Amino acid sequence: MKTIKIPHVENLYFAELGKQIDFEIKRVFFVANFTGHRGGHANLKVQEYVFVTKGAVRFTLEKDGKKETIVLDTIDTGLFIGEKTWIDIESVEDESTYVVLANSIYNRADYVNTYEEFKKL
Repeated sequence: MKTIKIPHVENLYFAELGKQIDFEIKRVFFVANFTGHRGGHANLKVQEYVFVTKGAVRFTLEKDGKKETIVLDTIDTGLFIGEKTWIDIESVEDESTYVVLANSIYNRADYVNTYEEFKKL
């Protein structure tokens, strides 16, 4: 599991292409006031960096038969999610918010929505 630390000056946090982020960002999305569970899918080609901006969120990732879990609860730590990685996401604190930087625009065909299909990859 790959995490990155992003620099900050006082309360300004930033990440730059070629330094902390190693792909061109083509989509940014936010999940706000998150309580409960999301995920339960994999992406065939999409790569992402995830940053929790409020609260705490648990990410369980599985790739190549290896499963790892991490809780993100500080804004200065980002989690890399590579292609063909099964993702499960749970809020640790209610009303959490996270932002995702992706290397691709949204494409429904890129999603693998069943664990059985994921295991065949």
